[in-house]
Amino acid sequence: MTPHHSTTPRKNRRYTMANDIITINTVSQLHEMFGYEKPKHPLVTVIDVKKLKNNADFVGVRMSSEMYMISLKDHDCGMLYGRSHCDFEEGILAFYEPGQVITQTEKIEAGIQSGWMLIFHPDLCLNFFVKFYSY
Repeated sequence: MTPHHSTTPRKNRRYTMANDIITINTVSQLHEMFGYEKPKHPLVTVIDVKKLKNNADFVGVRMSSEMYMISLKDHDCGMLYGRSHCDFEEGILAFYEPGQVITQTEKIEAGIQSGWMLIFHPDLCLNFFVKFYSY
């Protein structure tokens, strides 16, 4: 099931849906979900939070990813992390691993927040270690 910036989250079946949790499996799926152009690399992306398209269709939707994410934002991001609310008024540095569940709690207009999100697939690390430790 694919949340897309112009439709409701339950209309497209491209993403995995289990127990009412939408799972994003690839960087390309993430880009499609937020209405971005295709990623320049299949395993890693950097997103400018100021340009993040976060529409009301995602509010209350539980999402999980098969990727790692490092997020640096200048204030509260309106997210539930598992059952806990991320409540940091002066900024947040968050680290997410594959399989963790987040829930958007409010719509945030583009340009309100600033910061960066680094998102990468575990295969990126695998490729690095295989090349680094190969003889």
